[in-house]
Amino acid sequence: MSVNEGRTKNDSLILRKIGSWRYMMDKTLKLPDTSSSSKLAMPYLKYFTELQTVQSSQATSVYQAKLVSSDRFIPVFIKQFHFRSKTDRCKHLVRKSRALRAVEADDLLHHHGLVAPRTLIVGWQQTHLIKNNFFTVTIALEGYKNIYDQISTVSGQGKEAKREFIIALAKEIATLHRAKISHGDMRAGNILSKYDNTWKFAFIDNERTKKHLRLPTNIRVKNLVQLNLLLSPNISRADRLRFFETYCNDCFGAFNRDLLTRVLKKTRRRMVRLLSTNRIEQSDIWL
Repeated sequence: MSVNEGRTKNDSLILRKIGSWRYMMDKTLKLPDTSSSSKLAMPYLKYFTELQTVQSSQATSVYQAKLVSSDRFIPVFIKQFHFRSKTDRCKHLVRKSRALRAVEADDLLHHHGLVAPRTLIVGWQQTHLIKNNFFTVTIALEGYKNIYDQISTVSGQGKEAKREFIIALAKEIATLHRAKISHGDMRAGNILSKYDNTWKFAFIDNERTKKHLRLPTNIRVKNLVQLNLLLSPNISRADRLRFFETYCNDCFGAFNRDLLTRVLKKTRRRMVRLLSTNRIEQSDIWL
């Protein structure tokens, strides 16, 4: 591909152009080349139906919709990536966008047998060297719930169901880390799960997910703290310890007390900081 931003290892995506738009589309999609104008300012909007806004960070805008393709309705998520600052805008002149990094990270997870969204379209607008309006369209992972909602559901099914879920989650995170992969933001909202004979998990918001030659301990701790900040009356200290024991056994073959100490200390600091900004209440601090 001649366009630098379009270089990706994903062979299922082909580079196309519509005016100032540059985008890569899944080869299986059969959509006519036509542009459209709307608040999303992106190609093919007329082929999306049931558009609904999804809560997201200030750095993104996310929409749930259905894409009409070859007489099919494909449930999708449309994600627009906004510049966080002037510095962030400048960085996009010399490096790949968060949109394309997310696609490549999803492919990385797929390669290691992990579940992540499948990309149908990734694109941006370009005038000379100036690029903006980055977006992705991914197939919705149907039947999945985020960990916040799932822990509430399994807790209502009894202690054994919750124990099975926590052990399965710990094993999945261990699998990720054994592959030397870190997640950019391992909040409970970015891990999806569903039960289909066994527990299955999926990772979303992967633009900062990456492969390491050796997973740094500080990155391992960061991921575990991000997940440990899940505040729920349904999660006891015994549940958290069970998660950590299972994770350690899968990663190291034994309990790692030093790692536990680091995780707990950093979790405590994070909770105190959240309390100082009124993002949590004193009763939420479980340490």
